[in-house]
Amino acid sequence: MNRQTIALCLITHNNETTIGFAIKSCLALVDEVIVVDIGSRDNTRLIAEGYGARVIDYVFEDDYAKVKNFALDEISSTWVMWLNPNESVSPTRPHDFQTLLQANVGGYRIEITPEDDRQPITPTETLRLFRSNPKVRYQYPVHELIEHSLCRWRSDIEDTDVIKISQDNQCGLSSPKGSLGVVSILNKSIEDNPHDPYPLYILACEYIRELEGEVTPTPMLGISIDALSKAVREFYTLDKDDRQKLYYIPDLMTKLSACHLAVGNIGFSWQTIRDARELYPENHSIMLQYLLSGISYLRTFVKNNQSVEAENWERKLLAIVRVLRSLDIEPARVARYEGDLNLFMGNIPEAQLCFELSLSIQNDYSYALLGLAQCQMLSGNEAGAVKFYLEATHRNKHNYLAWLQGSKTLRELGFVDNAKTWHSMVPDNLVPSLEFEASS
Repeated sequence: MNRQTIALCLITHNNETTIGFAIKSCLALVDEVIVVDIGSRDNTRLIAEGYGARVIDYVFEDDYAKVKNFALDEISSTWVMWLNPNESVSPTRPHDFQTLLQANVGGYRIEITPEDDRQPITPTETLRLFRSNPKVRYQYPVHELIEHSLCRWRSDIEDTDVIKISQDNQCGLSSPKGSLGVVSILNKSIEDNPHDPYPLYILACEYIRELEGEVTPTPMLGISIDALSKAVREFYTLDKDDRQKLYYIPDLMTKLSACHLAVGNIGFSWQTIRDARELYPENHSIMLQYLLSGISYLRTFVKNNQSVEAENWERKLLAIVRVLRSLDIEPARVARYEGDLNLFMGNIPEAQLCFELSLSIQNDYSYALLGLAQCQMLSGNEAGAVKFYLEATHRNKHNYLAWLQGSKTLRELGFVDNAKTWHSMVPDNLVPSLEFEASS
């Protein structure tokens, strides 16, 4: 078979610290490198050209899709791979990479691993490798999509783990118009397309912060809830065929449920994820959120772990645990949720084993340490609980729930000054939501 050629494309703006590493990670795989510079004032151009890239200046007009489509018009290869300037590709043998390109598919979604898991990757960002064709072009001015037009030409898109992308989201592509540029572009896109769920979904993602796979409360989370709620309403107004094309909807509904949970809207969180599971019963992210919201629902509304209603829901949630465990889906989180469920059921030894299993899988998983602290509290060992709270904050200083729960326990033990110090580690505007979470 004929060797397939591939172009690496990047948009850059003042990325001198990362652009070289991004290009270097792909040089053994690609035939040409196209860098579109939207106004850099540092050494980005010199560094990129030093690695053999063709750097083209482009006047940015608040539309990243136009920039990317300009780059696509410049390439001569049969395949395209997109990287952000703060990303790098995992070491990959050129032969294995060519095998991907020889397959009869239109494109590949690539796993992207952020170095900071408080900044999640949305599903819309993962289609990074696809065939070059004039019919395949990006749409939307920010968080631009290629998948819609690719699917109209060829619907055969697959996932691949032959290559992976690592992302340093502390120093990514910046807008020439500053940090508010993306939000202002999104707001205009929403004004221009008020019935399109996608801009609303992406606007919400701008304000969402995650910790170890779960949404945490932030002062701006209300904006995300409003945007996601409106996006869901617009989704339900579409006909069935149009709904099926919106592959980001499972993530949208999962995020809406998670946001409601983060601010204490347990009933809304539970109803949202139940609706999502009816639409997408096999989606793994929805199943994980269903577990988390279901446990919170039990604690908040059922409370009596001896009731018939509790037993019915416990069986349903444990069945999901078994499915996710058999599929090896996020085993650390699944073990932790099983531990939380066992705590509700009053099975402290079983819960402790689950949390210990979670830590053995992911030793920096601070939420599992919170579970072990709760086991100690329920066993009457407050001092032992404080040790786990302290360890949780060492593993992840952004686990504000650990600081808050530890502060409460220290106060109960009589260490008032220490309790005040721990409490001061939690931003004041997050305390109400976290106190609700701790009480539930």
